[in-house]
Amino acid sequence: MGKGAKEQRSREAKEQRGKGAKEKGKEAKEKGKEAKEQGRA
Repeated sequence: MGKGAKEQRSREAKEQRGKGAKEKGKEAKEKGKEAKEQGRA
C-alpha cells in the first residue's frame, strides 16, 4: 500500500487543482470579453 497509493493520491489532487485553475481561467476570459464588449457599447 505504502508509496504507490500516496503518489497516486497526490497526482489525483494535482489534476483536480489543475482542472479548477483551468475553469477559473475560462471564466476570467469570458468576463474579460464581456467587459470589453460593454466598454465598446
